[in-house]
Amino acid sequence: MGRRRLCRDWIDITPSLLEQARQRATAEHLRVNFQEGDAEAISFPDGSFDVVLSTFGVIFASDSHQAANELVRVCRPCGKIGLTAWAVTGAATVIDQVYNKYLPPGPPDLWETEEGLRLLFGDRIASLQVKPRQVVYRFLSIEACIHTFSTTFGPCIKTKTLEKDRDRFKADLAEAYRQVNQSGDETFVIAYDYLEVVATKWPHNG
Repeated sequence: MGRRRLCRDWIDITPSLLEQARQRATAEHLRVNFQEGDAEAISFPDGSFDVVLSTFGVIFASDSHQAANELVRVCRPCGKIGLTAWAVTGAATVIDQVYNKYLPPGPPDLWETEEGLRLLFGDRIASLQVKPRQVVYRFLSIEACIHTFSTTFGPCIKTKTLEKDRDRFKADLAEAYRQVNQSGDETFVIAYDYLEVVATKWPHNG
């Protein structure tokens, strides 16, 4: 929420997700200023916000260091930066093996460990709190889950560039999901580990 604003500002790089967010805000009678934007180039002045939040969003930025720089820049001195990031434990270890098989290796994901987060934020923050959490997803079937992630989840969407392997990718992903399915029936229940992160900016602009 902006320090001198009466409404919340929300940016996202995906227009379809912004439209869903607008519909949800209307239903909940929330006053939110939505706009298309990039986490690597946030269109607000330095120190605009008391609190800067990202829920499984900024972690998908192409340039992690630049995205972290922007989070700190738009946060006022003594303000809070809160985010959630997927962890490299639990069911994710099995699922990641499938993605790594079909997608070219990328740089180390600094968002998913406390050590990486400290590298991203550096000495610009006064404190960093990292707590392990878990979120449970429920689907009518494994096929329904694959369809949802194939159309909304960035790493899964990237496999569209590998059309000749796409059917095989989905088959391998379904097998991985069967290994971690917690439902005990034809429905699909999966628990993902994630990190709840809260960083406090120093009282100077630094």
